[in-house]
Formats: sequence, C-alpha cells, structure tokens
Amino acid sequence: MAYRAVVNRGVRSTATSQPLSVVPDIEKKIYELLPEAVPFQAFLQELGRGAPPRGVKIVCAQYYHYDHYARGGTVVAGTGSEARFGRIRVRGSSAFVSGSLYEPGDVLYIVKTGQTVEVVTTEDSALRTASGEEVTLPTSLTGTSSQTRTPEGEVVVRVVDAVPFQSFGESAIVLLGRVVYEGQPYDAIPQHQDLVYDFNYVQTVDTSIALTPEQMELVENWHGISELTWQQKNAVKRLMKSVEYAMLFGERAIDYSLGAPKRYMGGIINFLRTNVWTYTPSTITPEAFEKLWWDFINNAAFRYNYNSSNNPRKLALVGANFHTRLMTSVRGLQRTTVQTKEAGINLERYFLGPFTLDIVRTEVFRIGTELSDWCLVIDPVFAEPRIWKNYAVKETTLPNQRTRTFSIEWSGSLAVHFEETAALLRTP
Repeated sequence: MAYRAVVNRGVRSTATSQPLSVVPDIEKKIYELLPEAVPFQAFLQELGRGAPPRGVKIVCAQYYHYDHYARGGTVVAGTGSEARFGRIRVRGSSAFVSGSLYEPGDVLYIVKTGQTVEVVTTEDSALRTASGEEVTLPTSLTGTSSQTRTPEGEVVVRVVDAVPFQSFGESAIVLLGRVVYEGQPYDAIPQHQDLVYDFNYVQTVDTSIALTPEQMELVENWHGISELTWQQKNAVKRLMKSVEYAMLFGERAIDYSLGAPKRYMGGIINFLRTNVWTYTPSTITPEAFEKLWWDFINNAAFRYNYNSSNNPRKLALVGANFHTRLMTSVRGLQRTTVQTKEAGINLERYFLGPFTLDIVRTEVFRIGTELSDWCLVIDPVFAEPRIWKNYAVKETTLPNQRTRTFSIEWSGSLAVHFEETAALLRTP
C-alpha cells in the first residue's frame, strides 16, 4: 500500500516529530572555508618558552668560542734574502673571533700550499729576539712606513722550514698555537673574550570587536554559543595568526614619529644573516634538487649547532612546493598496499649522516606565493617566545555608548639565540 501524506489546515509541517515546533528544515551546521590548504599549524608550539619580559626590550647574552680556522690570501711575497717571508691578509670566520688576534710567534698552517709559517709582525707588535729587540723587515714587505708594523688585518709570516714562501690566492688557515724559544720571557699578549649581547623589542598588537545590543541579543545565529563569544573566538584566531607571522617575518625597529615610541618585534627570518641560500625552482631538476638539499643540510642547516650533541636534531618548516620536491627526491620509498588499493609516501623525518630533521609542511609558507618554495630550518632552542599579555580580552565600552566594544591584546617578543644555528633555503 502506498504511503500518502495528508496535510490538514492548521497543522504545522516541520522537520521534527513535534508538529507544533517550527524549525527550519535545514541542517544546523556552519561550513567553514580556510584560506590555508590544511589547518593552520602554529610552529611556535615547537619552540621553547622563556620568562615574561621585564622591560620593553629583551636582551640575551651569547658567547662565541675562539675559532682556530680563518681565511686569507697573499698580499706580497718576499724575494732575495726575505724569500721565506710573505705578507698575508687574514679574516676571521663570519661569527667567531679569529685572525685579528694573531700575535708574533703564532704558528699557522696554510691549507692551500701545505706550508707551516710563523707570524713575525702584526699591526701592533713584532717578534722579539732573545736580546729583546723587535725583528725589522723592509717596508716593501711590511706594507707601511714602519719596519715592524703591518696594515690592519695583515700579518707578515715566515716559513718555519728553510724554503721560500709560496704565494696563494685564497686558503683556509689553521692556528697551531704560539711557539716560544728556549728561555723566552712570559710576554704573550693577553687575550680577553667578551660576551655578545643581542636584543629584540617587545611588541604590542591588538584587534577590536564591536556589537550593538541588537546584534548581541536579537540576531539569531547558529553558532551554538552567544554572538559575543563567537566573535571573540574568531578575533583571537585572527590575532594569533598575525603574531605567528610577525615572529617569522617581522622587522626589528623602533619609531618615534608619532610622538610616542612604537616598537616592532624582529622575526626569525629578520635575524638570519649567515646561512641564507637561494635556488631557482623552475630550472632545477629532481637530481639537482636532491644534491642541493644534501649540501644545504651539511653546509648550512647543521653548520653550527647550539646543542653540541653527537646527533643534532632540528625542525624544518617547508612550503607545499618544497614539500613536493622533497617527496619526489625519495619517491623510491613509495609504499603500495594491494589489499586496500592504497599507495603513497609519508615523510616526517629526514636523516643525513648524524643529522636529523623533523619535516613540517606549514601553511605559513602559503601556496600560490613564492614562500611555497621555501624551507626554514631552526633549532627548537634557537628562538624563545617571551610573552607578557597572551590575548587578553578587555571591554572598552564608554559610559555614553550603547555599542559594546572589546579589545584583544597580545604583547611579547622573541628571544633569538645564535642566528647561525638556523638556515633558510629560499627563492631569489
């Protein structure tokens, strides 16, 4: 027997079993569309957390150990009776004290030529004989009007063996220590190493919401919560993303042009100086990318390690396009399951020798932008969020206003330690 619904006059037809209830015949669910391809992942949750700031500027103390390696090149080579001598220009490594602290008597190994030499004169001192007199050299060799001093950043060296000095264009130079002669007085030049202080400003950001009484009480919504609570939740989400982006891309600065100081917090990328590499995604082949990736890990990402352990481990934040290239480089690991008709690959961790990278595909590097081809490697202890106000909500309604206004505020900074421990592989 066919079923026939009969609707009588005055009887309400609804989507419920209660005929007297009037409810729209539609699913009570709000569908949301995010601008991100996947839910936004806060990379700051992977970092540590420092103490709240006590002032408008946070300061961190850093100590760089002495580096025995430096680089240099020949300026002039001696001739005739000075054939064992040469003047070289020396520079230290990018972050560490080196080169400029050479003193007479220091013995150096020149990698390019394989020669071992001894420093004879520097910009402020010279080697002394057993009788206490400074060794003098022709001014054509010292490069100044003095026979015992060289220009700043240059030293005159002498080959310790009785062979001529070999010129070289550019080479690594290794300090082997200061060798003294028998009975030499204690006349070494004192060397004092200081701490390096870096800082970041405490930045305050806010956003506001405003609701009339009608919006708060009379406007029907399907949120399941009050309109005020829903608006506050969404405002906090917007502000959280802004803080995330500021901690990554922000520029450290201070401005007085408005009559009161405005402080801008510097982000991680703003601090990077040492390990920044570029590549052109449109021209690189999968094989070349894999070689570049290995070089980047060995020579940049793990060039300096804050945690001096045998198995350093860091976090790699990668964009969607970079993630695809990385998956392509290990496509031979793709798994296939016949029973469930599934195939694919999942890469959460990448090993190369003693180094480990936790791979995180992040929407911070947005699809459709140049950032999608970027990779940022950071040590979890490299940056510490220092938070003063953590999304504090405060009502700012004036007594003569009907509209209720609320302010959501975040105030804090990012303590950055040793930018050399981080690395960035980006597009030009």
